[in-house]
Amino acid sequence: MPYAEVSVNSPIPAQQTFTYRIPPGLKVEVGHGVYVPFGKRTLQGVVLAVTEIPAFADTRDIESVIEEMPLLLPHQIPLVRWIADYYLAALYDCASLMLPPAFSRKPLVFLSAAEASDRIRLSERQAAALNILREKGRLEVRELSRALGLRRLEGLVESLLQKGLVERSYELARPRVGAKTVPHLRLLMSPLDAVERIKAEARQPKQRERLEAAVAAASESRDGLPLPVLRSQVGLTREQARWLCDRGVAALEVVPSFRDPLAGKAYEPREPPLLTASQEQAYERIGAALARSGADRAEAFLLHGVTGSGKTEVYLQALAKAVELGGKAIVLVPEISLTAQTVRRFAERFPGRVAVMHSGLSLGEHFDVWQNVREGRYDVVIGPRSAIFAPQPDLSLIIVDEEHEWTYKQEEMTPRYDARLVAAKLSELAGAALVMGSATPSVESYYHATAGRYRLLELPFRVQPTAVGIKEAPLPAVEVVDLREELRAGNRGSFSRRLLKALDSVLSAGEQAILFLNRRGSAAFAQCRDCGYVPACSRCAVSLSYHSSDSAAPRLLCHHCNRSLALPPVCPRCGGPRLRLLGSGTERIEAEVRSHFPGVRTLRWDRDTARRPSDHERILSGFLAHEADVLVGTQMLAKGLDMPRVTLVGIVSADIALHLPDFRASERTFQVLEQVAGRAGRGERPGRVVVQTYSPDHPAIAAAANHDYARLYQQEVRLRERLRYPPFGRLVRLTLLHGGQSSAEEEALKRTAYLKEECLRQGLPDLDILGPAPGSPPRLRGRWRWNITLRGREPAALLRQTRLPQGWQVDVDPGSLL
Repeated sequence: MPYAEVSVNSPIPAQQTFTYRIPPGLKVEVGHGVYVPFGKRTLQGVVLAVTEIPAFADTRDIESVIEEMPLLLPHQIPLVRWIADYYLAALYDCASLMLPPAFSRKPLVFLSAAEASDRIRLSERQAAALNILREKGRLEVRELSRALGLRRLEGLVESLLQKGLVERSYELARPRVGAKTVPHLRLLMSPLDAVERIKAEARQPKQRERLEAAVAAASESRDGLPLPVLRSQVGLTREQARWLCDRGVAALEVVPSFRDPLAGKAYEPREPPLLTASQEQAYERIGAALARSGADRAEAFLLHGVTGSGKTEVYLQALAKAVELGGKAIVLVPEISLTAQTVRRFAERFPGRVAVMHSGLSLGEHFDVWQNVREGRYDVVIGPRSAIFAPQPDLSLIIVDEEHEWTYKQEEMTPRYDARLVAAKLSELAGAALVMGSATPSVESYYHATAGRYRLLELPFRVQPTAVGIKEAPLPAVEVVDLREELRAGNRGSFSRRLLKALDSVLSAGEQAILFLNRRGSAAFAQCRDCGYVPACSRCAVSLSYHSSDSAAPRLLCHHCNRSLALPPVCPRCGGPRLRLLGSGTERIEAEVRSHFPGVRTLRWDRDTARRPSDHERILSGFLAHEADVLVGTQMLAKGLDMPRVTLVGIVSADIALHLPDFRASERTFQVLEQVAGRAGRGERPGRVVVQTYSPDHPAIAAAANHDYARLYQQEVRLRERLRYPPFGRLVRLTLLHGGQSSAEEEALKRTAYLKEECLRQGLPDLDILGPAPGSPPRLRGRWRWNITLRGREPAALLRQTRLPQGWQVDVDPGSLL
């Protein structure tokens, strides 16, 4: 008798499977989605194993299979278990990462009135609830809650259940998305016969004219035409379509319709260019791995190439090799903003064989793309971190572009996975080659490459296309401006004299410039010059930033919870009139550029101007088309963008993240500076970078000024080895979120003491427990934050034997310690 180990979509997260019997006649395989009884409810589940011996003697039957095909690919099953174990997450939460969009559905609770004596005493609310149920017959709890005008019904419902006045039942919510179908009108006779039938039976001239036009249009396609098309082309109504069907002229057939996010986009095929010697060497090593099969193909490469060295071309030719050998690929990019440019480059080389998957798709588009990917219709899937879970069959190549980017780490919800580590594990399980590329690799990745875990491939020179081939090109010259000297000279503006002069030169020559400042808004904060009061968010322990151009009226905005309020005319504390705006943001920088250079065309690229994926594409394409001379933006500019007309990059302030209390602050500052600087000089004209800073002697600034990654890496490795930070140790951050300030601190202290005791009891001498310490910021969205950091060789081992109370979050390998 076969049994299935099922990960259940239970309201209570579980790191275990539940055993169910497979009833006779029901075909159940590993990876199938199933409906299973769970308590009194029927819930969804995913089969992770099929065995002949049950793990528990008392089992219940699987009710049914959700889809005929398994939802998970064979290599995804062990990946689910690995993610759950490594990131200490619930099994179903990990499986849901790989399931079709909107697959997971919550169980709904329904109530109906039961037969009971009228003599039972009822409160006013109980009587009202019972009357509504008797009138409606059956209601979902949320509907009853709305009808009564109450937020919480738990106590009321339980009291009615105890009195036997209501009955409770459970059902799964309806699916939120499914396959889209469109009715097509297909002719059942020749067009001439159809017209004769219409002339004989259609009495009204206008109706006859429209029907004949519909027949002429439908005859051009063997499969007929969609009704919406006929409606827009000839004005055919649904009633007129039925008239044709009733007389045997045509038939209405339901045809699946693919919601394609790339519909309407044309990509001109492009031939691959010749490779440089270093590109050829990197490609040959990757190609040699692709030529192997199974586990032998699962080799990991770190492609370290300076900005503009042609890493993308190595990716493209490696993918061509994979496709030639019968394989497929997944390509990860760090941001939605990069997706459009990456899709274009790959679609020009593989027209019609590229799929895009990201959170900006509609639910229907995501559903259709997922189904088509599972059916093997695409050679390559491109998207941000979640695309690593695409059901790509015959996977032989995984590419992680800009692998240093922190956006590959999921931080908002469980499981808090790192797509780079998931990609490495998927490479092992699927037998796929892994290529991670960056001009500024993370310290951990470069360490693994030098230690032999990854194979290091180097592209040391920037390349530039010419009419006769490719030539080596210099990296942009970097000039560091000491803002302290600017202040001494009386310059209190956002731009140094050097940067203004460089901007003037670029604009006079008809070239383009980028100005980078990693802070949006018009001013960092407002402050009263009389009493020192700074308006702060009532839900977060941060000051409010000033935004002047994103709404009809200027406003103060919290960058964490988006809470906003109007800028008060006077100080709310002392009533003084001297409320001043301090600090700069991208809005102010754009305004100052226009002030210094009247008539200059500017674009701004930040979260305020690019809220949707289409906004990213609009801004980028507009700048590439030279519809603007200066592009002002935040960290979106620090991605792998190719802007050939840009000859100047101005970094307005290099200090914003440099002194944060986090061990990765220097590394990330260097990466951002080097990446933004790399946007300059990628065309025929040489590039120039002006870096403004109050810390010109800081090691990260000095390394960026010389494009010296090795210098930065050596400094970081020495520091981290001494402190046992990654890659010389691992970290787990525990974060408490609590509504009460004193209660949060008390619970954090209590939990720290408990963990230290457990550490001694379990005999883990190499484990350090750091903290507790307030988060930065200490309060977010109304909840106080406290962090405990575990540091050691295997810090997660302590938590596998310890259950954390409600309110605690676990982040294995956190992106930061703030």
